[in-house]
Amino acid sequence: MKRQKPEGTAFVIGESGLTEAVHNAGYILTDIDPDYMVLGETFMYNFEQITKGVRLVMQGAHFIATNPDPNGPTDRGIVPACGAMAALIEKASGKSPFFIGKPNPLMLRTALSYLGVHLRMRS
Repeated sequence: MKRQKPEGTAFVIGESGLTEAVHNAGYILTDIDPDYMVLGETFMYNFEQITKGVRLVMQGAHFIATNPDPNGPTDRGIVPACGAMAALIEKASGKSPFFIGKPNPLMLRTALSYLGVHLRMRS
C-alpha cells in the first residue's frame, strides 16, 4: 500500500497490530472516502463495521485482506477467520479482495527481499 499510494488513507477492520502497522506506514485511518479498506483478523467483528466496509469498497476503496483462511482455531473451537469475512464483503460488494498475506507470492518475494535472501532454483 505504501508503495502504491504513499501517505494514503485507509479504513481498517482488525486488531491493534494491524491498525498500528497501517498507521506506522504513514496512513491516516478514516472512514471517509479511504483509498483502501483493509480487513484483518479480530474477535470483534461487528455488523456495523462490515457494512461500512462493504459500502466503502462499493464506493471505490481498494479491498485488501490479510489472509484467505476461512476459519481458525481457538481454545473453544473453530471461529470464522479473515477469509470468511472477506467472502462476506466480496459477496455483498461484488468486489474481490487482494490477499496480502500467505500464500501471496508478492508477500513472500517482498519478505525475502527485505531480508536480503535470494533463492536459487535447482535444476
